[in-house]
Amino acid sequence: MELSQRIVSPQKLVQSQGAKILVYGMAGSGKTTLAKTCPGKVLVISAEAGLLSIQDAQNVDAIEVKEASEVMSLHDALKSGQLEYDTVVLDSVSEISEILLTWEKSR
Repeated sequence: MELSQRIVSPQKLVQSQGAKILVYGMAGSGKTTLAKTCPGKVLVISAEAGLLSIQDAQNVDAIEVKEASEVMSLHDALKSGQLEYDTVVLDSVSEISEILLTWEKSR
């Protein structure tokens, strides 16, 4: 397909790609609680103890990760469609990045 045929409105791209957001704030400001308000089926990938605020959420599943291999397996399963979720929450990005950084350093 030619490049000129791929040009569309931003609205059309957003509809097909969805939104990607980063929520930043102090501890206790409600970042994890916000996951309950996300549309559709939600997966929280957690690397820290702190899911009490969403324990009663009906649309939220959670998995705790401790190793880089788990994070990468989840990524692959989500990307391939083996796991299907409308929203994926990383709780917290800093903790998960530490897991991945430690793994990278060990290589």
